[in-house]
Amino acid sequence: MSNSHLSHQLREYEQRLQNLGTLRGKPVRDRTLAVLGLLNHRENLHRTLNAVNTLPNHSLQHLLKLDARLKQNAGYIIRKLLNPNQLETWRKEILNRSDQWWWHLEDKIADRKKMDFCKFLRVLSGW
Repeated sequence: MSNSHLSHQLREYEQRLQNLGTLRGKPVRDRTLAVLGLLNHRENLHRTLNAVNTLPNHSLQHLLKLDARLKQNAGYIIRKLLNPNQLETWRKEILNRSDQWWWHLEDKIADRKKMDFCKFLRVLSGW
């Protein structure tokens, strides 16, 4: 795979993340397809990364920022865009491999709550 192909995939990932904000109020089917498309694109990006011999630093930095944005939007995706248990259904019925973090966004919500609670405890204790 070429680095230009990787750059194109990163731009596509970024665009799909930006489109999340336009989905609220759209029909459930449209929201579901958009989120599935986003997560499937992240899966394809993962495959591309595995095929690239060298990863330029700027591409890695861009990917890390985009992944952070996806993790930050996990609650919005789970609560506002998808039906309850939609990710679990996809993992069971569609995916052969579901061990990648982007197919487990509900875990990111739990991780964030744990971090917020730890931060709260540090503030209370004066750290």
